[in-house]
Amino acid sequence: MVGANQPKKSKTNGNQCNFNEMPSLKKSQKATSQNSTQSSNNQKNDKAKNSKQPTTRIVVKCNCGFPNNLFLRGEGIDGLSWQRGVQLKNTKPDEWIWETSEQFKKGKIKVMLNDRVYEQGENHVIECGKSISFEPHF
Repeated sequence: MVGANQPKKSKTNGNQCNFNEMPSLKKSQKATSQNSTQSSNNQKNDKAKNSKQPTTRIVVKCNCGFPNNLFLRGEGIDGLSWQRGVQLKNTKPDEWIWETSEQFKKGKIKVMLNDRVYEQGENHVIECGKSISFEPHF
């Protein structure tokens, strides 16, 4: 039974499709092309947005021994507080890193061993988009 949704038979042999007689495929192809163009533009916008935000990086040189961890506490930077620490990422036996792309003016930070023991000395001051590296003493 020939239904209304079936494409008209082509005047060419039965194995070939006549895309001119199948308007729904043309619309679908156009939509796919437009979607891929929009997706490409969105990716470019995301890259541009991310490239405008500077990354602030804190590198802490400390071999605190297994199973200890280093935490960061501070103020002036989103996500940091003096009440609860944020764990740093251990990248090498003696290297710990924390990064953010959040905007801020100036932040004060201090490293803690297992989020219980503060490092000795004054707070470290860091500006947005800068990197600092130091070795704490506990």
